[in-house]
Amino acid sequence: HSKGSGKGAGAAAAKGGVFACADGCLPEWVGDGECDEACNVERCLFDGDDCHHGHRECYSDPRGADYRGTVSVTEKGFTCQSWAEQFPHQHARTHATFPHAGLGGHNHCRNPDGEMSPYCFTTDPVMRWDYCDVGAPDLKGCDEEDDDGDDDDDDD
Repeated sequence: HSKGSGKGAGAAAAKGGVFACADGCLPEWVGDGECDEACNVERCLFDGDDCHHGHRECYSDPRGADYRGTVSVTEKGFTCQSWAEQFPHQHARTHATFPHAGLGGHNHCRNPDGEMSPYCFTTDPVMRWDYCDVGAPDLKGCDEEDDDGDDDDDDD
């Protein structure tokens, strides 16, 4: 579904007297599967699970398609543009186009379309996009603990 930016959406209150948790965030947007920028705040519990708040940096796909961490600066030091924004760079990498890629109202590096590794569009008007250093994938998987029940990498 398309919500636009949420600005001017009567955000102080929704239908039936149910109040929004933040200006510009309608109650039905929280936890609806899309990370909404207006709802990605503490008062809205970071849009439920939609914005991957508190997600660990661990990922296992060699190209980082499953990366849901919080790196938001590129390898060259550029700040990432929010995926929900179209300025300074217009793009088609949106939640509507890639609904399972973790895109939306945040500027964290992602790889929605099979690039070499996670990347982002930048806030620099000259540098359109750049790859991000999100560390190496954990090819064993990202379980909280190893199979032997401890957090170390040894085999005993």
